[in-house]
Amino acid sequence: ERIAINSKEEADNLKLYQSKLVRANEQLSKQKLLLEKANTTISRSNTEMKLQYMLVKQINSELDSHKIMNFITDGIQEHLKLDLCAVIINRQGNEDDPEELLLSANCTSDSNLGDDIVSTLRKSEFIKFYSYLPNATYVADNRVPDGKYDFLIGSNIGSLLIYPMVVQDKTSGVLIVGKNSYGYFKDNISFYETIVEQIILALRNAFMYAKVQDMATKDALTTIYNRRYFNSIYPEYSGRAVASSTDLTVVLFDIDRFKLINDNYGHIFGDKVIKYCGRLAGEYAKRHNGIAVRYGGEEFVICFLDKKIEEVNKIIKEFIGEYPVLLLDDVLSE
Repeated sequence: ERIAINSKEEADNLKLYQSKLVRANEQLSKQKLLLEKANTTISRSNTEMKLQYMLVKQINSELDSHKIMNFITDGIQEHLKLDLCAVIINRQGNEDDPEELLLSANCTSDSNLGDDIVSTLRKSEFIKFYSYLPNATYVADNRVPDGKYDFLIGSNIGSLLIYPMVVQDKTSGVLIVGKNSYGYFKDNISFYETIVEQIILALRNAFMYAKVQDMATKDALTTIYNRRYFNSIYPEYSGRAVASSTDLTVVLFDIDRFKLINDNYGHIFGDKVIKYCGRLAGEYAKRHNGIAVRYGGEEFVICFLDKKIEEVNKIIKEFIGEYPVLLLDDVLSE
């Protein structure tokens, strides 16, 4: 009987011990999951810190806005294994230089976003609407429903982050990143906030540098190239034409009876005429792969690359035919 009692007590103790072991294993499993999660977070934080250092170092030493944007999209997608990364900038111009949309984007084939994500984003009504929102806040959608975002229709993107680039209380651009899985953008928003601040700073420096370059190479009144720039670039153009056996054709023209315009209407109106003609020359040069130059006073130059004299002659006749008479009302409306 005592042996039976002792055996029962030992069995009870074994059951209690087994129960403790089960609870201990459950605790260890929970701790293991927490450690794995912490390790993943630390690993991702380290990757983000290294990427942030690399991006800041690179973009702050670059003054070409297109190269900055391409480096950002390539770097973020490659190092963070994202399926979508895009930077979109609305660059505000003046009356002679309208708003310009700068866009750099990458996506993986697994995202199912198509081969031309840049065109898709340019056509997106959602992006256009969001880009013009004053004081826009970021969008972190960790379970993207199909059809909510027009640029993601039919894609495999499950998590989406749209972070605005706000300058002087106005949204001037956005950073868009996406991942095929759900729940990706939960505890890493601060990283993208820091990246956006660095992007704004780098692009602001690049735009300021480009503006200074424009001031040095472009005529202040007409905003087309000035004579100094033409004199510096023409030897390069002509040398390239000789080396590659291609054509380079230069057209010189002026405004007829310009002195009468100044004498009859004043120099302020004369400046309006020069500005108007410069804009027309610039538009026509751009249309036919050329550059327009204010050579001096009322004289202008259009330099056509890879075009023979016969071809340019037809273009100039078309130009003269399109603008045969300079109407005073047209100039005043400018």
